[in-house]
Amino acid sequence: MSTLQTDSLGLGTLGFGHQLSAGGDNRVADEFVVPAGGWTLNCAVLYAYQTGSTTTSTITAVNVRIWDGPPGAMGSNIVFGDTTTNRLTASAWTNAYRVTETTAADTTRPIMAQTVNLGGVTLPAGTYWLDWQSVGALGSGPWAPPISILGQGITGNGQQFTSSSGAWAPAVDGGTGMPAQGFPFLLLGPVGTPTLSLSSTTVDFGSVVAGQTANGTLTLSNTGTAGLSITAIGAATAPFTATGGTCGAMPIALAPAASCTLTYSFTPTSATSSSQSIAITSNGGNPSFTLQGAGVGAPVASLSASALNFGNIAVSASGNATVTLSNTGGSALSITAITAPTAPFTHSGGTCSATPISLAAGASCTLIYAFSPTALGSFSQPLTVTSNGGSPTFTLSGTGVSGAAPRPAVVPASGSFSLVVLALLTLGFAAFAYARRN
Repeated sequence: MSTLQTDSLGLGTLGFGHQLSAGGDNRVADEFVVPAGGWTLNCAVLYAYQTGSTTTSTITAVNVRIWDGPPGAMGSNIVFGDTTTNRLTASAWTNAYRVTETTAADTTRPIMAQTVNLGGVTLPAGTYWLDWQSVGALGSGPWAPPISILGQGITGNGQQFTSSSGAWAPAVDGGTGMPAQGFPFLLLGPVGTPTLSLSSTTVDFGSVVAGQTANGTLTLSNTGTAGLSITAIGAATAPFTATGGTCGAMPIALAPAASCTLTYSFTPTSATSSSQSIAITSNGGNPSFTLQGAGVGAPVASLSASALNFGNIAVSASGNATVTLSNTGGSALSITAITAPTAPFTHSGGTCSATPISLAAGASCTLIYAFSPTALGSFSQPLTVTSNGGSPTFTLSGTGVSGAAPRPAVVPASGSFSLVVLALLTLGFAAFAYARRN
């Protein structure tokens, strides 16, 4: 029995109207608290009666809403449900009647239990309100019986919405005026185990130039079957910093299959490796992860020479010269551009690839240039290497000169003229030999 304590407490309200009918649009609501870890709700069981019904239920429809605050109050939001969807899946007699202390044998108000589908809605920890309305086949009600506790006049924090007032108000007993009556309901969901899983056990920032900042992200997931509550995450210390993410402030509630992110930054101040272990406390395990990174020196672009002088090159001839490009810094060098030479200079090869060029710390490559003058005179051109390790410049220079004077060709002779020439040469040699002896 659900007994209204009319004599002992002076209570006077058997049930509160929460019907959708031509004569009114009324609703009832009461609060509930979701603990740390959150809940997944599959269904709710609500209670109602229609005066004059048999023990066969006459309830035909129920719509429900869940609020994150008192219904209708400023700042409160509906987080689930609506006023139109019939979520009733079953209705049956509870084997109890709503009676008074003086009518304990009355069987005109059999209380029915209505099971409504909540679709597996997940709620993080907090205070919520369940708000509902019933439709019945009879003209009376449906009525929501308030909670009855022996010797207690105030049994909850229920509220009622009436179409006549157009507002929500405490569910006040009509006999005593005592606010507020509570409304009985059950919330049902899976009982499982939360499990905290990390996307990685290490957030590795790699090599970062001292004074610069790198960012990293870690994902926290609930791979279990019940609500996960994360109550503490260790604080990051320099050179690491917690910069945000989607997890929010403690405590963090994650429903099954839900996840959130933590973001961190690494700002080394010197060329030193750093690491820090961060512990997480939760009802789904206490894993830890490591922040790690290496501070390195800045890249430095260096040239083996600041000038390539080809010297004198004959017009229409060509000469080559080589310069070595090195990374003498402590981190990767990125070369984005090298000035293109113009005639009479050309880039003719080397081991450096086309830009962009990446050189690890201590690595080098070569650039080969050619000088091919087509005119007399001096030529020079400065070339600049553009990189994240500076922009050194080197100069190509050279002089175009005339080629060597052509030697007279020796023409083979014939006839007596040839003999005369040969005789003269012979006599000249003999005279020279005689002079040497004397």
